[in-house]
Amino acid sequence: KLFGILVIGSGWYCLATINVYFFFLLGVAIPVLLFVIHCFTGNIFCEVDSFFVHMKYITFCLQNFAIVLVNLYGTSEHMKWLCLFVIRINILEVFSDVLSKRLYIYILPSLALLLPYIPGTEDLGAGIEKHPNYMVVWNEWSASFIIIYTGWFIGWIVHRTVYITTVAHAIFPLLVPPALWISVRTMTGMFMLMFGWLRVTDNFFSTPTSAKERVAFSEIYDALYFLLFVCEFARNWIASLLLLP
Repeated sequence: KLFGILVIGSGWYCLATINVYFFFLLGVAIPVLLFVIHCFTGNIFCEVDSFFVHMKYITFCLQNFAIVLVNLYGTSEHMKWLCLFVIRINILEVFSDVLSKRLYIYILPSLALLLPYIPGTEDLGAGIEKHPNYMVVWNEWSASFIIIYTGWFIGWIVHRTVYITTVAHAIFPLLVPPALWISVRTMTGMFMLMFGWLRVTDNFFSTPTSAKERVAFSEIYDALYFLLFVCEFARNWIASLLLLP
């Protein structure tokens, strides 16, 4: 299932990055059209009794539309501030769920990502530029931010009963050059929500396990991630102890 999703998602992303109009069609127009039809018929998406899912869907539609507008009429400076704003909004959404589920071990990483206060991310927006195909490229990408963010996002996933598409959303951005991390994460976020929520794809994308069945794994993962998080902050001190450059 995961391999099939990666193939479908890769094809979806390749089509979306032909030009800005394909990005608008696949990342904004189709998702919005399906949502509007569902509001009148109730037959397009599975019934999800979760305000969080609806909020994420609307957020991704709005952010993709904003990216299209900036790509057409704005500058790279506008794209930089838009991407920083969008990243923080998405972190804030997950952070609200972290608090509601009392995942206390992820509070500090959430705050560090929001500020952001992570070594190597002093100028997180440096090198973010608009692109005619990929919409946005991150030329001066931060490995520290990508590592901490990805680990944090996976940690949130393992505590929820989620679709495989959500897992793929964490994997997709790691399969491309880091300069495309923001671009891929933006497009696959919409793919994750739309395809994971559709009735016709529910059987294919449904998750094989619940959060309760992953308790042992999540407890081990939480400890390992927090250790990684602490080491990332202490890496300069550790390097000085080891006499590394």
